[in-house]
Amino acid sequence: MKKFFFFILLLCVGTTAYATHLLGGEIQARNISGLTYDITGVIYLDNQNGRPAADAQTEISFCLGDGTQMKAERISSEILPGLLVNRSVYRIRYTYPAPGQYTIATKLDNLTSSIINLGPVPTGGLQMVIQTTLNTTVSNSTAPAPTPTFTTGLRQVFLLPLATTDPDGDSLAYRLVKILVPGQECAPNLPSNNYIFPNEVTRQGTFRLDRPAAKLVWNAPAQIGLYTYAYVTEEWRQGVKIAESWRTNALFVTDQNSSSNPIPPFEPVQVEFEGIITALPPQEFLPTELNMVVYPVPSHEYITVEVSTRRPSTSVIELVDLQGRVLQKKEFKMSAIQHSGEFSVGTLPKGMYLIRARSGQAVLTRKFVR
Repeated sequence: MKKFFFFILLLCVGTTAYATHLLGGEIQARNISGLTYDITGVIYLDNQNGRPAADAQTEISFCLGDGTQMKAERISSEILPGLLVNRSVYRIRYTYPAPGQYTIATKLDNLTSSIINLGPVPTGGLQMVIQTTLNTTVSNSTAPAPTPTFTTGLRQVFLLPLATTDPDGDSLAYRLVKILVPGQECAPNLPSNNYIFPNEVTRQGTFRLDRPAAKLVWNAPAQIGLYTYAYVTEEWRQGVKIAESWRTNALFVTDQNSSSNPIPPFEPVQVEFEGIITALPPQEFLPTELNMVVYPVPSHEYITVEVSTRRPSTSVIELVDLQGRVLQKKEFKMSAIQHSGEFSVGTLPKGMYLIRARSGQAVLTRKFVR
């Protein structure tokens, strides 16, 4: 019965254009030696309604973060068991010219059609963007991701288990993000303003990371259809972030004999940080003398900023506009390992702002959207 409903839903969401075939994907990087990496793109394709386009997707192009672009040939293609989803793998080997931080990205044409939490409709003409950022000053390989679950039932709790460590012993952390939209050529990619989180479609239930249990949980879908979502996997080694990967997945919600699971009250998704500010130093990949969480994002009346340090210290938190003007400031003169402040933003014009935290010599900046 589950396979039948999945088949019917695929027919409903994909009949507008055979070329709309992208469901999700990720980029993996594996260190071979020195600054040489195997870079792999794993792409999930709609094999039911987009099979001609899926068959034709024999190569993808990587922006490698140092100004270089390379095409990667498909090295394998398989239909996942019990699903009408094609998993295609593309790979290149590349040696970076110097140690540093590099963002590897690929931009692919034609998402699958009729995604209901992404605009503008139809979504089949939109590009899919995935990326991975590496710190090549240390030898590392990106953490493997769990194979996505592509179907779930109406009013049933959706769970995606997540690992807490990788095979190298590095610690893993996660955050929910909006899907990316492409910049020009190999310019930085940015979060989509036309994306809403799955539970925001009907404004019912919760969609969040259960960090203690290491799971992504949607409790629970209230409307049949095709959804997309993204999350970031961060890799940490001895207090230093060595990689982060933006992963995009699709999820088909079908009526699988309609569970009676009660849907909890709507809870907005808390987005801690939606992207790297490219005009600022890459603080995310420095030792974690200073950490910061900003929520809720987007904000309406108030935002809360929580700053933590390795050892007790004083700190300063500033609300700054994109011209660098300090709009509000909070100083914490008593030493502590954590400080928390609330900023009133209800009267600010809508747009992007920065939160800057300073403690000793450490400086960390986050963006937020009003």
